[in-house]
Amino acid sequence: MIHLAVPEAGAFSLRSYLADEGLALSARMRVVPYETFLVAPVLETGTWVFAAIDHLQPAGVELVAAACDALAARDGRCRVLNDPRRVLLRPALLNVMHHEGINRFRAFTRAQLSEPGVGDGLRYPVFIREANRHTGNLGPLLRDDAELHTALVSLRLRGHRMDDLLIVEFCDTADEQGVYRKYSAFRVGDAILPRYLNFSTHWMIKHNTRLYDLERADEELAYLYDNPHEAWLRRVFDVAGIEYGRIDYGLLGDVPQLWEINTNPTIGRVGPPRRRPPDVEAYRSRIAPGRALFYERFTEAWQALDATGAVRQAVPFSVSVDLRRRHASETRTQERRQARRRLYDRIAGYRLVRTLRRFVQPAVVRVSRAGIRRP
Repeated sequence: MIHLAVPEAGAFSLRSYLADEGLALSARMRVVPYETFLVAPVLETGTWVFAAIDHLQPAGVELVAAACDALAARDGRCRVLNDPRRVLLRPALLNVMHHEGINRFRAFTRAQLSEPGVGDGLRYPVFIREANRHTGNLGPLLRDDAELHTALVSLRLRGHRMDDLLIVEFCDTADEQGVYRKYSAFRVGDAILPRYLNFSTHWMIKHNTRLYDLERADEELAYLYDNPHEAWLRRVFDVAGIEYGRIDYGLLGDVPQLWEINTNPTIGRVGPPRRRPPDVEAYRSRIAPGRALFYERFTEAWQALDATGAVRQAVPFSVSVDLRRRHASETRTQERRQARRRLYDRIAGYRLVRTLRRFVQPAVVRVSRAGIRRP
């Protein structure tokens, strides 16, 4: 049996997959919401996959680590993927990637930039993103210290916590036609599986900025069939301590550059089927064999993980009352922050608020410089 632990809010994709492309696995895989798992006194034997590690707070990491230890003590009847003590989250991972010469760019937390000498020689342009969420850029490319400072103040006014932000040096991977490519590949246990190759003329490639033409469809098909970066992908996943997740990366010339690894990636269809423009339908039709091959390999990779026996046995584990209380407190704090974030986003969208911010922000920027040395 495969037990996939994930926050309830992030379980929709897995459930969609098991109801559709992964139907053959539905009797061998179950989704275990963290909200239930972290308060349950008993585990079961089998393969345990811990997803969305970046959503865990410190006490949650301790709880999952205690579960990993209890499962590891079952003499081969259990297997654990993504032990949170080994997984590097985005800030630490990007730092290691640059230190080891894998990435040509750097990333800094706001606190790191405040340390003497740490951010010296920051290479502009840069952009700001949330450190441990998969929301993309929080604004345009920033050309100098003044623009960076203004952007940080603006984000603070919109309710972002400075500790949650990451300043990333821009790595320009556009080809001679100005087209950017984002490669994506999964790791499931020992298997490395190419998933997507997306194209865009915008440096942050999202669904609404993608390009669709049949020549590029053939390039994506070749990527899905050939798995040309398998050795590099395996090395990066190993460095990150991640056995299940999806990596997004680009090519600087012919040198891969890591953007991020998502330990709770989208798998199945999200939302009901929708009508697409003719060029998108033609593109999807052309790459359909490659997508089918991915799901075939994806299912086989999960089946290879479910090798711990069909008999499910209880695996008791215990943690201190203090740890459970800390976890409950952190969960409440996280929920309040998320509620405030949603409220700030809603308010920030009002026309009156946008107008007021244009007048108020310059004054706030000037005043705030006294409290923020750099940037």
